Amino acid sequence: MTLDTCSNMLVSYPKSGRTWVRFMLLTYLRLLSGEPGEHFMNDEESYFQRFGIRIGHAGAKFNYPYYAMPLEHLKTLTTDCCLLLVRNVYETLNSSYYEVVYRQPQIGFNGSLEAFVRDPRFGPVKLATFFNVWTNEVVPRSNRAESMTYADLRADTIGGFAQILEWFSIPLEMNHVEAAVESGRFDKMLAASLDERCETPRLRPRDRHDARTFKIRRADPAEAATAFTPETRRFVQQTMESVLVPQAYRWIEPCIAEETPCVASVTREL
Repeated sequence: MTLDTCSNMLVSYPKSGRTWVRFMLLTYLRLLSGEPGEHFMNDEESYFQRFGIRIGHAGAKFNYPYYAMPLEHLKTLTTDCCLLLVRNVYETLNSSYYEVVYRQPQIGFNGSLEAFVRDPRFGPVKLATFFNVWTNEVVPRSNRAESMTYADLRADTIGGFAQILEWFSIPLEMNHVEAAVESGRFDKMLAASLDERCETPRLRPRDRHDARTFKIRRADPAEAATAFTPETRRFVQQTMESVLVPQAYRWIEPCIAEETPCVASVTREL
């Protein structure tokens, strides 16, 4: 299966909860196939290919500025269903900052959050460009386009995950749904990422002695509460409003409100 022939595609901007969903999906597909649910994401591609699922960022990798995102692979995309996972703008930017500074130091950014937000590789201009790409390039090439917010999935993980399976036309077994959701708990995913049997680079910590480099981490509520200054928030809002095409608001509107807290008291950083 290639990208342009997949049946279903899960798309998100980086740090929007995609790893959490793919972890639950893999658990579910293994159980549905009559195989053990415990895993370390070592064999996810074989299961996703078997069930016609592709997962991607639609060109929004951190090492590309907004004006040079690689989009050629989208030109021939055709899917039955494409699902967009959306997270609050401030949560996304805050989590992205940790990813770039502590997990991907090879990118070469070691500045402040304010500088990060103003960098064309990472800030709201890149985020808004991603949603424009989703709206203009992905949605027209899908027979069905759906979206789910990270907040809604956290509020009702069993119901939300069951909805994803329905959208992807995957047989629904509620006992497997419950087991998949259990596997996606923070402590379970953290343990899997630290297990020596985990061979998946995207899941393993860069430095086992520094929690800031963990893929699965909790945000500090005190830090998150003061992460964005009023000036930075105004910059984010103004940039998003100036860059987003009108049709893109449908997809991001639930997660762009300025009054939305940037990080909840306990946040899964995925």
